[in-house]
Amino acid sequence: MKSDRISDTRNEEHTRARERALVLLNYKMRSESELRDKLTQNGFSAEAVDDALEYVKSFGYVDDARYVREYADTVGKRRSRNRVYADLIRRGISKDLIEEIFREMGEADETELIRKTAEKKMKTIDISDYSGRRKLTAYLCGKGFQMNQILRVIDELLREQ
Repeated sequence: MKSDRISDTRNEEHTRARERALVLLNYKMRSESELRDKLTQNGFSAEAVDDALEYVKSFGYVDDARYVREYADTVGKRRSRNRVYADLIRRGISKDLIEEIFREMGEADETELIRKTAEKKMKTIDISDYSGRRKLTAYLCGKGFQMNQILRVIDELLREQ
């Protein structure tokens, strides 16, 4: 009797964890680590969380490799690859997986992205003086771009003015 109630309670928790996982994935795509954290924060036991993760993974709703590709494709249009890499690490994706996917995607030439970002920022910063160039450089560094590429783009923009 008592074991039946415990079993029923466990099954009920697993069902609720599965349903909650599906609701969370309905809002946005999540990495396995993000989903695990959310379900744990919602008070589910480790066993129920593991069961829910296996359940959603069995349908392909959680796939960290796909998550990395889609995130890099989407966010990579606005941010440097270094920034995307750091964001993915914060989302619980393994370094090895990120590096593998980035190798598959090939080297990224971020010159055009730096140029677009710089031109947009130049609406509020005058780069004709040293102070403005320093501000723009710091802004672009904060976006995760590499210094050599930033300086090359700023030199081009100065020549065009």
